Amino acid sequence: MRVEQASVGAKWTLWVDVYVARGKRLPRISEQNVEYDNYQDAIAHGFRTGRALVDAQQEVADA
Repeated sequence: MRVEQASVGAKWTLWVDVYVARGKRLPRISEQNVEYDNYQDAIAHGFRTGRALVDAQQEVADA
């Protein structure tokens, strides 16, 4: 997971990359349309988003 700013003072943009299954890459989530006022909010949302992606992948694998 990473967050970026386009410039100093810009809002934060979240990127989530999830790697599981011996490094096999799953789809990247790029939420460029969602911006955050601070780094902490972006990171908190990233953890929730990443967890939701992992849970969804586990459900598919278990089916």
